[in-house]
Amino acid sequence: MTSEDPEFWPTRKDGQPLTPFEVSVYARTGLSPRQAQSWARAGIEPYQAEAFRNAGVLSVTKAASWVKRGVSGVQYARWIGQGLDPEEQPEPEDHQAVEKRAETREWLQPDLEERLLITVGQIAELAQPTDQRRHRATSTARVRSGIDPANVTHWRKNKTGFPAPVVGGRSPQFNAAEVLDWMRERGNLRPGQPEADWYWRQTIRSLPPGSSVDHAGQMRSYIAALVLLSASARGEIPGVGATGELPRDVAQAQKLASSLSKQHPELGEVLRPGFVNVTARSDTYLRVRDALEYCAAQDHPLDGWQLLDEALKVLFDLARSAPVTEPFLVDLMTGLLPDRVESVLDAACGEGELLARLAPRAEELCGIDEDPSAVCVARAKFLLLPRHSNVA
Repeated sequence: MTSEDPEFWPTRKDGQPLTPFEVSVYARTGLSPRQAQSWARAGIEPYQAEAFRNAGVLSVTKAASWVKRGVSGVQYARWIGQGLDPEEQPEPEDHQAVEKRAETREWLQPDLEERLLITVGQIAELAQPTDQRRHRATSTARVRSGIDPANVTHWRKNKTGFPAPVVGGRSPQFNAAEVLDWMRERGNLRPGQPEADWYWRQTIRSLPPGSSVDHAGQMRSYIAALVLLSASARGEIPGVGATGELPRDVAQAQKLASSLSKQHPELGEVLRPGFVNVTARSDTYLRVRDALEYCAAQDHPLDGWQLLDEALKVLFDLARSAPVTEPFLVDLMTGLLPDRVESVLDAACGEGELLARLAPRAEELCGIDEDPSAVCVARAKFLLLPRHSNVA
């Protein structure tokens, strides 16, 4: 919020308040809450706004004109990153492709929800507040994105048919499919919710234990490899031809990853240690695969970099032992360097947060770390950047 108007909170065109997470993403690109509202009301989601602005489109009017033409911020940034003129690119795909994406979403969504467990607080964030509740909540940040969790407790006690928890105790968890169906039937679900990035984060948060990727670092490199494999299959990586959707069978997916590793050694440095040479539960792969395919089937999908960034944040919240450089330290260290540098060597790079921040400013980047899982994640990050030829 701004110091000039501490009570202001941005809303969408339909009056729905933005979530704190959405506001934080808009703020990351330098947008104030009022500016964030302008972008949101123009129909430009936070990550799309971030992509547009990082690619040099700072005007909401110009960004909205591209969206009307069917071009997302991610696609625009990808063209810029590949040195292409967006004005010279072909028109977006035809109606048949749009219908295929819709069918994919419709087919995958029930399976995704059936596998997820959600808490009372997560249910409250997705709920549709009444006008009266929204008025009472104007000064309470925790309920701006939905309703007070106490109202969910009220549903449990007084609403006939509210699903019973799958996990009881003081912090009960519920089957997402049962709860979301209950909310949809009664009109309690916020319009447009849950969004694709919510399914992605919840999938990562709900991955089952009991595999060789139980170690926090191994799970992070496993997810990084699958995100990179998905991005490669969609043609996101320059020089790598699209192969279509990921196989549902983990053995077939590993064959695809092995083939890509042979054709593109730089991919193999991530895919082999992170996925091909790893024995994980088949349902772990299938959960991540379906969430990736669901995200890819959106009309304006998140790109691989954004998906990996979100997944790593969730995994860090679950296990804070990962070799991650805190954002304030990255800000401090990058602030000490000039706008342009010839080369940067990070002798304990971890997962490459500092190098990733410096990528647009340096001619050459080099990172070294003794943790193979961290190196795997760092390599994946740089392969998912629009330009990665200056990274060693």
